[in-house]
Amino acid sequence: MPNITCKHFGVCGGCSLLNLSYEEQVAKKRAKLQEILKDFWTEEIPVTVTDEPKNFRNKVELGFCHQVKWRDDYDKKDPANKTRPLEFEQTLGFKLKGRWDRAVDIEECALFNEKLVPLLAALRAWAKQENLEYYDQRKHTGVLRHLMLREGKNTGEEIVVLFVTDDFNEKTFVQAVESVLPNAHIMAAVNNGLADTAAPESLRVLKGKDHI
Repeated sequence: MPNITCKHFGVCGGCSLLNLSYEEQVAKKRAKLQEILKDFWTEEIPVTVTDEPKNFRNKVELGFCHQVKWRDDYDKKDPANKTRPLEFEQTLGFKLKGRWDRAVDIEECALFNEKLVPLLAALRAWAKQENLEYYDQRKHTGVLRHLMLREGKNTGEEIVVLFVTDDFNEKTFVQAVESVLPNAHIMAAVNNGLADTAAPESLRVLKGKDHI
């Protein structure tokens, strides 16, 4: 089975085994499971492999992050850098590997279905049009916080949940989602907690159902 590649692999926290062939991934996961269950299961654990190792995940949780932009020319020893103004960027994607306060601005992904990337592009454009600030994990400011997507692999149904800290234009958000996923169920969730988790305090349906 051919290897799957992604430009974000290595820095993105969305996956960790994409550098291995699918066969190697299966063997690694089987060995890990065998180790975890060694006190309860001594026989070799059977594994059912898939014919579609790409775009297989049925759920993803992504973060909106207002973050300091990396400087390729930054030198801590240079006194001039202490007075240079910080530059900020707004990113939407999986968290940077090993970081809770930064996200990778996803432009491609081998995990979720192929509609993910155009949906993220549509939502970035919508947020810019509505002048909505992405969430700053350190200062706890901003409106847009998390995006959760779920797909029923057997039914084809899709659900999109936007996690926010304040009011926003629900009508234009629904239109932005529909431009890519015309039949998706759409929800909004309020989350003002300090923890970096997509845990809603309240949940409301903007279109369709609250489940798939």
